[in-house]
Amino acid sequence: MVTRFTYEIAPTFTLMEEIVLQHMISKIGWEAGDGVFTPGGTLSNLYGVLLSRYAYDPRVKTDGVGLHKFVIFTSEHVCSSATMSWYVLAYPSSIMSCYGLVGLQSFSMTI
Repeated sequence: MVTRFTYEIAPTFTLMEEIVLQHMISKIGWEAGDGVFTPGGTLSNLYGVLLSRYAYDPRVKTDGVGLHKFVIFTSEHVCSSATMSWYVLAYPSSIMSCYGLVGLQSFSMTI
């Protein structure tokens, strides 16, 4: 949702974001949609972890993260970025594992 305040803070970025989103939505063939732009990979990974956690159990929004013992698997290529997201969400580093690129079979055996 774009408000007047949003335009006052970042008018050019907001307008560019809306134009690009509408273009991408039309390319996909959708009539409507929404999206968000991020300034880099770390924030994108944080959004990914937040959305995944919420998709798994929406109660984390109201009841907190103590409902489940979450685990994150990453490749070594995103490990530092994912680690920062993990710490922002107040998860202990003891339940995070960074792996090199592995095949699906190896990954399935790991989890």
